[in-house]
Parts: sequence; structure tokens; C-alpha cells
Amino acid sequence: VAGRDGKTDFLSVQFRVRSEAAWSPDQGNFSLELEGGTKVGPAPPIEKVPLMWAQFEAGQERPLELLFELPEGIGLDGATIRFRDPRVRFEVPAPGAATPARGR
Repeated sequence: VAGRDGKTDFLSVQFRVRSEAAWSPDQGNFSLELEGGTKVGPAPPIEKVPLMWAQFEAGQERPLELLFELPEGIGLDGATIRFRDPRVRFEVPAPGAATPARGR
């Protein structure tokens, strides 16, 4: 995904999340781990993407979209997305792959 300046690359990741208890996702709850151990936090909320950080009510299921700014020259091979709470790790599929990410 091209960034706001048309040059920066972003990885857009969309999850379908069901929360059994009220939950307020925040930027500190997620990270993208790239090759070489580089860690990237998600981009701040974007007005046009209202479901990035909206609170989940108990029992609610809805999309959650995260955007990560990709450092120049670092690929997505072996990349994972980590949730801090709850502790979950997802493998990032290769660009263009039709296979959904798998959680561990």
C-alpha cells in the first residue's frame, strides 16, 4: 500500500476479531517483526479508517485494521505480527498470496 506521500510503503493487515470481554486495542498492543529482528509499531489512527482503534464491546465481532510503515529495503519474508494482550503471533503471508495469516 502506498503511503500518504506516495513513496512510503505500508503493510495493511485486516483481522476479524471477536472479543469476549470489553477491549480497547492500542498501538502498544501490536508489533510487526521483520527480518533481522527489526520491530515496527502500527501507524497512528487514520481518520478514514475508523475501525483501527475503536473499543470492542463484550461479545462483539468486527474487523480490526492495522497499518505498519515498512522500513526501506526490508522485505516481508518471515515477518510476524504480534499481539501483546492476548499473546498471539501471526505469520504474514508473502505479498500476493491468497492464504490467510495463521495465528499461533
